[in-house]
Amino acid sequence: MREKYAPARYAGGKALGSRVLTAVLSVLAVLLAAVFVLSVLAQSDPQAGKVRAAQPSAAVAADVLKSAVTGDECAFSPEEMSGYLQYLVEKQGSQTDGLQVEAAVLTAVSDGTADLYFPVSVRGRHLGVSVTVAPSCDTENGCMVFQVRSVRIGRLPVRPEWAIGFVRNRLPGGLSAQGDAVYRDASVFSLNAGDSSADLKITKLSAQDGAIRLKVKGKVNLYFLGSFT
Repeated sequence: MREKYAPARYAGGKALGSRVLTAVLSVLAVLLAAVFVLSVLAQSDPQAGKVRAAQPSAAVAADVLKSAVTGDECAFSPEEMSGYLQYLVEKQGSQTDGLQVEAAVLTAVSDGTADLYFPVSVRGRHLGVSVTVAPSCDTENGCMVFQVRSVRIGRLPVRPEWAIGFVRNRLPGGLSAQGDAVYRDASVFSLNAGDSSADLKITKLSAQDGAIRLKVKGKVNLYFLGSFT
């Protein structure tokens, strides 16, 4: 009797094993398809060829120095800030641990937020990273705050916390990151413009009316007049 039913049990086990294998292969196929789609989205850069790096320029320094002297707020267009960002990229260097920032462009400013675009190279693979931040100044803690509202790698949206976690140890000197925000000490800024220099503290920072707006105070040195605060 045992010999009579053994083949039936074997056949049933074989069929069950085949169904399990089919299910596993189906899941793997779905996962591979998802990875492929995510890879295509990440490497498909909608900004490529449309957004170009600005000519490096430190011209904004003169207006910031003027703001320190007059106490007035100064405002910079996306084009002006893009020139200064590119100046910083080329001056300070932009390659750390396999990540190279090729350019930094401020593409748009709306009420409260600024849109940035960074063409980057990660271990030889070129990607376009689009970031929307809300800039502000935390006067109590003496720092500038750039709260990251959204991040896209190519066409692929990613969580700001994940993106910040990836770049946390690759940020340029003076920058730090925690949670969904990037921070920079607002009290140590040295600028030079022509025959003038200054050690400044940023007291106000915002994105409004299509421009980045800020106020500063500190010690200004006009070489032909001397130093004053």
